[in-house]
Amino acid sequence: MGRSISNSLPLQRNTSPFRQSESIDLHRTSDWPSKHDSGCTLPTFIDRGLYDQSGPVDENISSIRLSSFLGHFHPQNDQFFKQNFYCTPIGLISKVIQKLIRDNAAAVLILPRCPDSRQIYERRTETTIRNNRADKDKHKDGESLYIQLDASTNLIQVAIDTLIADQNPETWRKKRARHTLLIQYIKEKDISVKDLLGIKPDIELVNALSWYKSRGGPKIQNRIKNMKMHCGVVLSQFSQINDMNNFPIIKTFSKDEGLQTQSKPRYTTIWNLQILFNYINANLPLISEEIQQTATTMIVAFCAARKTELAKMKVSKIEQELHSITLQTRTSKGKQIIKHTITFRKRIGRCCPVKTFLLRTTQIGQDSIMHDQIWYNLSKKAPATPQYCSHQLTAFIRRADIQSPYTGPTICRLTMTRLKAAGATQPKVNAFTRYAISSNV
Repeated sequence: MGRSISNSLPLQRNTSPFRQSESIDLHRTSDWPSKHDSGCTLPTFIDRGLYDQSGPVDENISSIRLSSFLGHFHPQNDQFFKQNFYCTPIGLISKVIQKLIRDNAAAVLILPRCPDSRQIYERRTETTIRNNRADKDKHKDGESLYIQLDASTNLIQVAIDTLIADQNPETWRKKRARHTLLIQYIKEKDISVKDLLGIKPDIELVNALSWYKSRGGPKIQNRIKNMKMHCGVVLSQFSQINDMNNFPIIKTFSKDEGLQTQSKPRYTTIWNLQILFNYINANLPLISEEIQQTATTMIVAFCAARKTELAKMKVSKIEQELHSITLQTRTSKGKQIIKHTITFRKRIGRCCPVKTFLLRTTQIGQDSIMHDQIWYNLSKKAPATPQYCSHQLTAFIRRADIQSPYTGPTICRLTMTRLKAAGATQPKVNAFTRYAISSNV
């Protein structure tokens, strides 16, 4: 890699860019007819240079082009080998740059001798899949239980290790901690893994939770809750029972012990939606911004539209009939897009979503808005974003004398509250507001 290498190794003449038909074995043993000054013994089968020239190369410009070579260092030149190659990456970069500048070289190619493939395979088989199986690991029994449950389903060891390795490290750490509690219960009660996954694994889980509760300790409530969640998931995964945590006996135990997550209302009191309707009846919108804010508020008040739905509403998706208007909208659940159809019917008075909606579409034509979106950011002259729709709702309820901390999106919550007060069940409210049927919003 130094001057002696670049000056004493002439470039081989080669007009072809690559020699694909030539197969060279890096580990091939052959006669070594000559020794180089730098300590490199050059093999006789090498016939290659730098393939960056289209024509013949003059051998006198070896100081400008550094030929590539393959070879083995002679044992007696080990000191030269360490000096030029055994250095840290940062030191190697600096040294290579200095030699390139000094020798006017174009490139340096270092080809280390690759280890034998059999040695690589032996090294891989000697290493363990995970480092958390050490003797000092206090949760290794939890991982052992998971492996036993996997093995009970006839999974091979490679598949088990893959399942473990693919899990999120933080989630896996929590699982191992809770599985350790379950295996302690199994050992104390002398229960086999087969019995644990038997006819009633939900009963065994309740027994394990009761056993752990009797032990007491700090934060016992939170630890029992985490144990129920993680152990219920793993037993559902390997037993004949699906979604064990929603089984009646598990839910009853969770309710009695206070393990269920209690949703806390964001506001202790909520304002009356009738205040908004009274303001709309008393005030007629005149300018373009007021017309848009009134129409947006009426749509949310009558169909509980979310701000993301508002931003996706388009003029081309409106179907007008004699006494109603139908609007196409979309929501998303993960990567799945769900299409919805919303129908508004005419009402007597100013609080009519159809009238305000038609007034908005008329205003779009008067403002010469070319975009297909119904709601428009007038200041930026661009389609409205979900955040902009939220700000428009908040600005409207402020004019109706609804003060902070209430914001525009609370109109959607008020609509759901009115439906529940009228006797609608939670699934019916979810269906009307386009939430998932099992949602508890």
